[in-house]
Amino acid sequence: MMTNCRLVAFLGLEREYLGEIWHSVRASPKHDYIAESLNLGFSSYDDGTGYVFSCQPFTSQKTIYKRYVTPAWLLKRLSIPGGCPKVNGMFHIRKALNEAPLGLEYVQPILVRQSHIKLYVAITGGISEDFWVKNLGHDFSDAQRYAALIKSKIKKHMRKPDIKKMAEIIHSLNKQLASKMATSWCFTSAVLGIRPYGKRVFLVLTRIIHEEQLEAYCELFRVKMGKTWIYASSTIALNLEKKGYMIREIGINTSILEIR
Repeated sequence: MMTNCRLVAFLGLEREYLGEIWHSVRASPKHDYIAESLNLGFSSYDDGTGYVFSCQPFTSQKTIYKRYVTPAWLLKRLSIPGGCPKVNGMFHIRKALNEAPLGLEYVQPILVRQSHIKLYVAITGGISEDFWVKNLGHDFSDAQRYAALIKSKIKKHMRKPDIKKMAEIIHSLNKQLASKMATSWCFTSAVLGIRPYGKRVFLVLTRIIHEEQLEAYCELFRVKMGKTWIYASSTIALNLEKKGYMIREIGINTSILEIR
């Protein structure tokens, strides 16, 4: 049971670039030429599309969170918060493999509420059974298991609400997963943390790969858009590069933490 997906995540992006990203997100899932060339057994992502945006500055507390079972290329409208000069957010497109569960509840990003802080969780790949939280049952997706693991670690290591501490716990967990090779051959994750009516937000990302011959599929890039570097999976980033945006590959077995 596993999902192969594509994602984009960012903090403090100028609102005007959302449409450009959305165009690349919609263009990427219908035909993934990298997955096809590597004979991975699929070439499209048709099991769900989701996104979340929160306003910056934080005095304007508007958050838009949408999930659809519809493939991205069939979605035409993008709901964007009005009156926001900058936006924090995430896009995700999903392909369920190996009998992974289907349905709206499994579409990412998944919302987790923890200590008055909202966490939006999205992944591609899965984690080892050794790290599964007990008693979840078999109808949970890989993303839900990863989210449950995050929640368990936060509950264990954090006594009072602290968004910086929470980000550091997730960052540490990702490094542990990488060092113990406790993920599928390709694992990419993004966790966006938002404290309502507060003035802090964080983004934690990781890229883990165990089979270097398949590295091209599991690439994660920084993409320069305006004054901001966003993070995007391979084909989405490569589409943006064709439009003239600068991209830089993120190293293998890397975890990134941004707090603002």
